[in-house]
Amino acid sequence: MCEACSTESNQAPQGMAYTPGKPFPTHHAQNASDYLNAALSAERWIATFEHKTPEGIF
Repeated sequence: MCEACSTESNQAPQGMAYTPGKPFPTHHAQNASDYLNAALSAERWIATFEHKTPEGIF
């Protein structure tokens, strides 16, 4: 797991860690809020790599 993924707020749920040589574990949404939580988690992860320059943000 990369350093950015190992931060407390971005840790994989219990039992969801990748194991080399095995299929990547998945989590199936149980309700609509699962999709919202996944999207917000992805946004926080993407924001950790944000770079601000005079020309804008990338």
